[in-house]
Amino acid sequence: EDPSAALERELAEELGVSAEVGPILAADMAGRHLTLYYQVTITAAPRPDGVEIDTFRYTTRDEIPRLFGTESQAWLIPFWDRAA
Repeated sequence: EDPSAALERELAEELGVSAEVGPILAADMAGRHLTLYYQVTITAAPRPDGVEIDTFRYTTRDEIPRLFGTESQAWLIPFWDRAA
């Protein structure tokens, strides 16, 4: 399964939202584990179900290093600034 198609399917299954998956923003390799970060637009707020999602919230730009690690600043903050 194509990673972007899998992401779209998982967002529908796990969050109950349809999504438009955009380009890859970054890729991170840790050992044998590859994490892909995509630009995604969702059509509605995720629905917490107490199983897959306890809660969700929007974050501020200043919280990015704490939530995603300081290495994310190299790609996520510039993307955030362009999108604003």
